[in-house]
Amino acid sequence: MAFTVCQALQAATDRTNRIITDNQALSDANGALSTELKLAKDALARLQTEQHALNVSMATMQSDNAGLQQRLADRAAEIAALNNQLTQSRTQFEHYQEATARQAAEQRVARMEQDLEGV
Repeated sequence: MAFTVCQALQAATDRTNRIITDNQALSDANGALSTELKLAKDALARLQTEQHALNVSMATMQSDNAGLQQRLADRAAEIAALNNQLTQSRTQFEHYQEATARQAAEQRVARMEQDLEGV
């Protein structure tokens, strides 16, 4: 019977040692997971900060882009207006050239008629 108590005591000691070993392993794993979790939280916080900065930058760029698009539209309207003015100026100049040529021709005809009357 003493042998069984001794065996039972040895079995309990072995089990206790296994539990202590398992507990240490679980404690080590818990520490590693805690470290990984802290690193992951730090990385997440850093990424969230970067994302916020990128969102602000993107909003600024979109605003700048909208302003540039408006300027481009304004310049396109100015170009269209200037092209219209140029077309009108060319038309007026052509009319002026035609009128001047007609007037010069009429003056030549008038001089010729005067010259012929004088003959």
